[in-house]
Amino acid sequence: MLRITQGDPQGIGPELILRYHWLYGLPEQTRIYGNPHVFQQYASRLGLPDWVWTSLPLIEVDSSSATGATTSESFTALHQAVTDCQPNDILLTMPVSKARWQQAGIPYPGHTEFFRTHFPNSSLWMIMGTFPPHDNPPNQLPSLWVLAVTDHIPLKRVIPTLNPQQIQSAIHALYTLLKTLSPLSSHPTTPPSIAVLGVNPHAGESNLGTEEDQIIRPAISACQQTGIPVQGPFPADSFWGMGTYQQFSGVVAMYHDQAFIPFKMLAGFRGVHLTWGLPFLRLSPIHGTAEHIAGKGIASLASFQACIKVAEQWRQQRQNTPQP
Repeated sequence: MLRITQGDPQGIGPELILRYHWLYGLPEQTRIYGNPHVFQQYASRLGLPDWVWTSLPLIEVDSSSATGATTSESFTALHQAVTDCQPNDILLTMPVSKARWQQAGIPYPGHTEFFRTHFPNSSLWMIMGTFPPHDNPPNQLPSLWVLAVTDHIPLKRVIPTLNPQQIQSAIHALYTLLKTLSPLSSHPTTPPSIAVLGVNPHAGESNLGTEEDQIIRPAISACQQTGIPVQGPFPADSFWGMGTYQQFSGVVAMYHDQAFIPFKMLAGFRGVHLTWGLPFLRLSPIHGTAEHIAGKGIASLASFQACIKVAEQWRQQRQNTPQP
């Protein structure tokens, strides 16, 4: 089952769901968690026929127990969808307003923190990635998945947080994901390969830092001894700027912006955000609520479309793979 949450009603989430359904039709075995009135209003603003919103496989959320209608709808939809999720399900979350969650007293800065609280025994990793089209046109970003060892923490806490065991776990998680996704990529017979970035300028050379030698290299060496094809640490600026990333299918970065600024510049709106480590697969578009263009019909469908593509291919692969 593909379960999709509407996201913030003032953002582009409901609009993207409607426009995709109008153009392509939502996949079978899909459920939408949200407010039917929101979808009706957006359909009217976009000039879409009534059948587009009335045919949505909608599960109406009840937000009467929460405060602040806009925020409670997005949070209640998430909570209900997660409650309904089974191990083989796919959860696709549309963007929420972190500021409105905070204003309403919801004790989570965003989706990631909600998942960490509700699945405390799971090691969760923030990953972004993309699949190129199978015809592999020129100047297209290759299949690439990028993991941030630390995600939503202030920069001043990054280095104190890092340790060899954590980086080892990140490499293992990304390698497992790459092996799982390999049949779905444009080059399914190419074995996964992982690059690890340093945390200091020039990866700590010329006494620019000790973390590469004391923390990162030991983690890489330990993973290499288990047979994982991993290299590094690479200086982040030349790795991204000189195109070294094209030699790898996965990248382990040390912090959020080191990973996701270059990825988003390369992938544009074709990227997919994935949370790895949950009992189910969680996907989301890589953009935010974009309230300033909501309802205008100009928001890019590309990232949501990529999420649907990954969800469909993931589901098909699991159906064709014998489960233990």
